[in-house]
Amino acid sequence: MVAGWLATGAFIFSTLYVNRNDRVRSAQELSDTKAQLKDFEEKQAPWKWSEQESGMFATHLKDAPKGKVAIEYIRSDEKRSHDFATKIKDILVKAGYDVWAYMPAFEQAGSAPLIGVAILVKDRQSDIVGGFIQRAFNEVGINAVGISRTNNNYEDDRVVIWIGIKPSS
Repeated sequence: MVAGWLATGAFIFSTLYVNRNDRVRSAQELSDTKAQLKDFEEKQAPWKWSEQESGMFATHLKDAPKGKVAIEYIRSDEKRSHDFATKIKDILVKAGYDVWAYMPAFEQAGSAPLIGVAILVKDRQSDIVGGFIQRAFNEVGINAVGISRTNNNYEDDRVVIWIGIKPSS
């Protein structure tokens, strides 16, 4: 009879121990899944552009040379890039820039899609104005690359700002 009790106790103990290990493993898997979900949600979230960053961006442009600007956003990330482009447009208009009213989407073919912001310039005037805008983006933590524009979609003295895919944080 004692042997039966010992066998039953050993069985119960081993079952509890195995179940504990399963619970620990399940808890770790749940934690990993939550981390992956958070990362996915962050990638799908809109561009982060706080009131403070918006104010800093506007402050950097306050005394900068003004000129003609056009803004385009990438079609492959249209939901986030359009909203962010609209915010940038509003700031530039308030700062005194001549911003082209229509904001088209652009598509890239044959190369990796633009991640972040690009400032396209063609002549000396657009280079001066674009340089100040580029530095304003960089001052608020958004890496804006400078690109020489070769097309004739806009006047030579117009800066073109491309808003690409939201960078991963």
